[in-house]
Amino acid sequence: MINITKVKCLGIFIILTFALFASCAANDTGDGIKHGSDTKQETNKNIKNDLKRDITEKIGAVDNDTIDNYAVDYEDINTQEAMLGLKEITREEAGLKDVKFLESNKFNLNKKIHKLLEEGEYSPKYYQEGIIRENGCYIITRRFSENVIENLNANSSINDVIKILGEPAYNIDTSYYYITKELYIGFDENGFIIIRPFKFKEYSKYEKDILTEVLPKLQKYGLRSGEHSNFDGFSNNFLHGGGVIAKSPLGIEIIDFFDDRKVTVYANFRGRLFEYKDPNASFQISYVNEDKNVSEMNSTLQTIKYYEKRFEEEGKLSLGGSYKAIYEWVNSSDYYFIIRKMDYSQPDFKIIAPAGDYKWISDTEISYTDIFTQETNVIDIAR
Repeated sequence: MINITKVKCLGIFIILTFALFASCAANDTGDGIKHGSDTKQETNKNIKNDLKRDITEKIGAVDNDTIDNYAVDYEDINTQEAMLGLKEITREEAGLKDVKFLESNKFNLNKKIHKLLEEGEYSPKYYQEGIIRENGCYIITRRFSENVIENLNANSSINDVIKILGEPAYNIDTSYYYITKELYIGFDENGFIIIRPFKFKEYSKYEKDILTEVLPKLQKYGLRSGEHSNFDGFSNNFLHGGGVIAKSPLGIEIIDFFDDRKVTVYANFRGRLFEYKDPNASFQISYVNEDKNVSEMNSTLQTIKYYEKRFEEEGKLSLGGSYKAIYEWVNSSDYYFIIRKMDYSQPDFKIIAPAGDYKWISDTEISYTDIFTQETNVIDIAR
């Protein structure tokens, strides 16, 4: 006699096994595949036989009636999306436009920069030559004397850039961005070029069906459930206050912060798109017609431009001319000097100090008034 408790415990296992076999059968594209009702009947028969074998291995001999009690019709599990509560939509329905790639093999990239992008071994010598590394990007300034791509450099006009490379994929204010299969590259009217290496082929294994894994797990477990919320190609970080944010360079961002639970998919994501069938799903999906990588690059570029302008307009030069300083007061617990060596032999560096008024008193020493105690202090930046 069959143990009813064991059978009930295996109910979910049986249904999911049915779904697995049905999904495999539905996705089979081999030669000689049958069509129509004969195929459906044969598939159901095969699924049932496989189920019987699997269940027998778990709890012993099982009769056909037990299998039939838990059987799921092939049409009910016709697709994985139906089982997971997802509805596939088109890029047009999502409001996402396709962006044309620049054919990078038609253009010559500077050999030194190409080596840097490939190896990622950044050193002070690159900074001295005019290449800044920030947030995974490389910003080429006018100090870099060589051409960057073709005969274009940081001094080139945007008209020349467009004449050689064609129309950009994105234009944000004074910056123009191009996308290749190997990298992103942007040109700014104010004398900067920004490059972010990104090999699309390295992420392609994650891309096509990643949402069929991410969306159902989010709905069931959320993003704060440990093992169930670690998705391939994503980086997870905690938010202040107890939330979690997960990002993928493919163009997906997930936030799980109590009542604020959302999935944002950007235009640079090129996989299959979905929405939840349940309008009351705990996570809301939104599609944004912008390239997340371009947005992040542009934010980095604007930060670089901001500090370059500040050094130019308000930087204080040391008495010997070896250093220049600006001061940054973010809030009452975040404050610092930013020091620049004028021969660019090392990247800019910070010195934490709660300074009010300050002045150089030598080539390496700064005298400042402590904003909290009103005491006068001296720091030697060369130590």
